[in-house]
Amino acid sequence: MQILNPIYDVVFKYMMEDNKVAKLFLSVLIGQEILELKFLPQELIADFQGDISKIPDASIQLASGLTIYRMDFSARIRTENNEEKLIIIEVQKSKLTADMLRFRTYLGRQYANKEYFQWVIETGSQRPLKAGIPIYAIFFLGYGLKEYQGIPIIEIDTCVKDRYSQEKLDERGSFIPSLFHKGLIINIPFLREKYRNDLEKILSIFDQQNRSEDFHILNVKEEYFEERYRPIIRRLQSGIMEKQIRDKIIAEEDFLSELNDYEERISKLEKQKEQETQRAEQEKQRAEQEKQRAEQLLQDKINAVKMMLEMNISPEIIKEKMNVDDNFFNKYFSK
Repeated sequence: MQILNPIYDVVFKYMMEDNKVAKLFLSVLIGQEILELKFLPQELIADFQGDISKIPDASIQLASGLTIYRMDFSARIRTENNEEKLIIIEVQKSKLTADMLRFRTYLGRQYANKEYFQWVIETGSQRPLKAGIPIYAIFFLGYGLKEYQGIPIIEIDTCVKDRYSQEKLDERGSFIPSLFHKGLIINIPFLREKYRNDLEKILSIFDQQNRSEDFHILNVKEEYFEERYRPIIRRLQSGIMEKQIRDKIIAEEDFLSELNDYEERISKLEKQKEQETQRAEQEKQRAEQEKQRAEQLLQDKINAVKMMLEMNISPEIIKEKMNVDDNFFNKYFSK
């Protein structure tokens, strides 16, 4: 079965714009049933102050750093305890290695966003408190983390424990979820053919080993997907014939190629500048060492001449033996 390659941002966006598909996809990623999913426009993260319900839907635009594609969702989920809970799901997708600080910046904006709160009533209290909505961060890394080579999916979970006894504690109340977040890293280059569970099977849509000669297309096995998850691949299959999407893929490729060339040139210039700085520092150190050596030789000559004078050796003999002249005597030994 042929599908569009969601490694491209335009394809990933096309897939996630279908609410049913996005719910299926994110549910299996976070391991929780998503009851309701709402797309949060990019503009909300940066600038908006006001009523969320009044914001019109908008396509994702990168606020900074053109190499990252972001999508943010408000999700109502059902927990293992059959409780309903509101969370923010932040999806960040990158092809380059230099985006770590941008990831951090975007998450910081999420925590600082005053719209991402809810009123809660804590145990033992009758007054509602304003608490941050928990954030679940998902990172799709096209370059992969080499330090976790061979591990396709990395999960980061909060662990609450008694520091003294090291006993693990249940997460209670809203304080910890407001300040610490769970997350998932999809190490795309290390997705492998022998998928071990539903999550890895679904993420096979990112496995670049399945590319056809046309890199825009992946070949996947429909039987890998349970019937309930097949809307995901059918959505990606349906976009193959849409010329607008294929045109945007080509434009994205051209842009990324230029961006990679640009970053490579910048990297070379930075390396060249670093080498020039190192050479200048080495020259400075050599000049300082030569200066110190010359000063030490001069001081040794002065001390030697002084000793010879104290031994009543005539200045004429000293000048001849030490290769010094009247100026030397006048400068260092005139009274």
